[in-house]
Amino acid sequence: MKRSKYEVFIKVVEFGSLSRAAEYCNYSQSAVSQIITSLENEFGTKLLNRSHAGVSVTSDGEQLIPYIRKLSSAHNELSEKVFELLGIESGLIRIGTFSSISCHLLSSLLKDFKAQHPNIKFELMQGDYRQIEIWIAEGTVDFGFVDLPTSKEFEVIPISEDRMLAILPANHPYANKESVPLHLFEHEPVILLEVTKKEVLENVSPK
Repeated sequence: MKRSKYEVFIKVVEFGSLSRAAEYCNYSQSAVSQIITSLENEFGTKLLNRSHAGVSVTSDGEQLIPYIRKLSSAHNELSEKVFELLGIESGLIRIGTFSSISCHLLSSLLKDFKAQHPNIKFELMQGDYRQIEIWIAEGTVDFGFVDLPTSKEFEVIPISEDRMLAILPANHPYANKESVPLHLFEHEPVILLEVTKKEVLENVSPK
């Protein structure tokens, strides 16, 4: 499915780079640059500041991003409907997720799915629970994995219940215990790892 100029702009903003967006969209960098210039001419305003360090969004661009996202989504829905009418199974599914789900749950599922539906593409957007909730609410992703409780507006399907684990030094007083009440960590120095890096996976190839 051909990418719309609106989606290309969104990818440039997300990557902060014309070259990385071009690589992701499978376009040349000059083609992406021309698409951005075309959009700026269409809207009559500058959307991006370009420099050797990359690109940044102008104040006008920031205000237009929510509307451009809606145009991008509408274009994708229109394209998918056309494919449906023509009897061609194609489309893009955006999923909000985090690293453990991506590695241990989605990887094998997506490979199996791609084997049966090779023209369906996936985009995985990784963030923390709060960010994923925002993406769902804004329509940036089609669905996402979140922690409960979550917004009452969401349709929720429970998947699994994770155990909370802590890695402790061998000489730590809690190291030999089978379980530790969570409140005991209120007075312990801890490092909480959160995945905030956004990683995009467009194609999952079956092995």
